[in-house]
Amino acid sequence: MQFSEKLKEFRLKKGISQANLAEKIFVSRSAVAKWENGLGLPSDDSLNRLAEFFGVEREEFFPDQAMEAVVVKKNITISKISKLLIIISAVCLAIIIAFVVTVAVMISSSRDKPNGGDAGKMVGVWGTIYEDGFNDKLLNEQTAYDNDYILEVGKTYFLEVGARQSGGSQQIGLSSEGITFLYDNDIFNIELISEDEEPVFGVLRYYFTVKTECKFSSVVIGSNSFYENLIISTMKA
Repeated sequence: MQFSEKLKEFRLKKGISQANLAEKIFVSRSAVAKWENGLGLPSDDSLNRLAEFFGVEREEFFPDQAMEAVVVKKNITISKISKLLIIISAVCLAIIIAFVVTVAVMISSSRDKPNGGDAGKMVGVWGTIYEDGFNDKLLNEQTAYDNDYILEVGKTYFLEVGARQSGGSQQIGLSSEGITFLYDNDIFNIELISEDEEPVFGVLRYYFTVKTECKFSSVVIGSNSFYENLIISTMKA
């Protein structure tokens, strides 16, 4: 039995949620979700707190006794492999879709231009996923990348898309016609919240749903020859 399975077994026997366990051992819920999904291993300190909380020896988390001696090393290796996969997938995807995104954006409607003020130069596009409304940003303390998210299957989140700009006092506005999304329709669903809604501070808002389990799946946002890559994985309940 793997560590992820043992941890979930202990948690379920204790009758507590991932969030409650995370609070008890002073880590984020996403960290517990990653451990139970086999996407990472705890640090030595976190492992000690887990053993103390469940009242077991550290060895009980690992059927293979030799495995405990390489927990930290394996955790580092998994982290490096995950980051490498993200970088490789992003680079490969960028090469494949660069031409497609450029052509699609060139033939789309030009972005909304603000009235009054000095608009800066657009230097990129960004996308951020929120859990509840637009105030609760999903922060993932266990990843090195801001665009790496762990989401629940079937739950509707909120996606904001805006322009990165250099200089200027007026926020650059984007038009929904000028935004291109590239993603697997079998995995994700992205829907503009309102066709009639005017962008607030140049930011567009979408409903974002993960329809099925996935690991390191990409959602590419393109606008005016710029693109942003979001990496999505799912957690188990």
